[in-house]
Amino acid sequence: MLDHDGDENYQPHLIPLEGGYPEPVYSDILGQMRSHLVFCDIHNNIAYFNAESHDDQNQHAFRANLRNQTLSHLGASPYGAYPGAYSPDHRQAILVDGYTTGDMVLYEWKEETQEKSLRFGIPLEKRAPGEIVPLNGINAIEYLENNELLVSCALFTDRFSPAVLLPGDSQPLEVAVDGIKHTGDGELETLSHLTGNRYLLVYNIDGCSWLYEASFDRSSLRLTIDRVLVGDQPPLMNGMVFSYSYDPLGDRYALSFSTATSPTQIYTIEGDRRDKIFRHTHERILGIPQENLSP
Repeated sequence: MLDHDGDENYQPHLIPLEGGYPEPVYSDILGQMRSHLVFCDIHNNIAYFNAESHDDQNQHAFRANLRNQTLSHLGASPYGAYPGAYSPDHRQAILVDGYTTGDMVLYEWKEETQEKSLRFGIPLEKRAPGEIVPLNGINAIEYLENNELLVSCALFTDRFSPAVLLPGDSQPLEVAVDGIKHTGDGELETLSHLTGNRYLLVYNIDGCSWLYEASFDRSSLRLTIDRVLVGDQPPLMNGMVFSYSYDPLGDRYALSFSTATSPTQIYTIEGDRRDKIFRHTHERILGIPQENLSP
């Protein structure tokens, strides 16, 4: 994603495999918008964009096929139309409208109809005057089988927890989390799918990051943690994870991590037991002795 001379009008570009300069794509449509890359499925060469129109108040959602460079319009809304999730076959996608912090409405786009329909929440135009709508705080969405959704939300606790959203107009189902190792106070920041029934859970506890791997059992509505990635052992403890990425082919993680006494460093986590931790950078603070930093 590049802009032009710092104008912040970001546009998607492709870099040729044989080398060369980045080449703009979809400029006939996205060239008149400010675009944001939301998801990129590198195995199927499909990307999802949120694009801000310069001509009206709407934001637009697009699905891009990078193989044949086609672009599908999924929907538009002045409140976001932000791509929140996609089905494994990319025939369905969740678009999120947000009115204020924690007040989210989910729509589902289907390829067979080329339209979006309400999936969860109460749209602004359907609310009665003065109606108080509970904040759901949905901040992560993953597709399950049978068109169900696994989400991280504030529907059951303001510290956030996982839940399952069924198709149709039904009540969310709370999901329990077993095997938490941390103590202290904080919240579930997000969750994301890894492979199969395995998920990554990210917590912020007393200002420090904890990352777990867990297995999801739909029948019992339970996520069972079996590996701690960050939080309980040096060097990845008492600090913050600022970015992370999972490589399913290599079954490994890359992440940036910092503490009060160390700038951000890049690490990888490998091995079946996640016990192979490698540091790839050696950043340091210039001009300040280590002993003067907060312990």
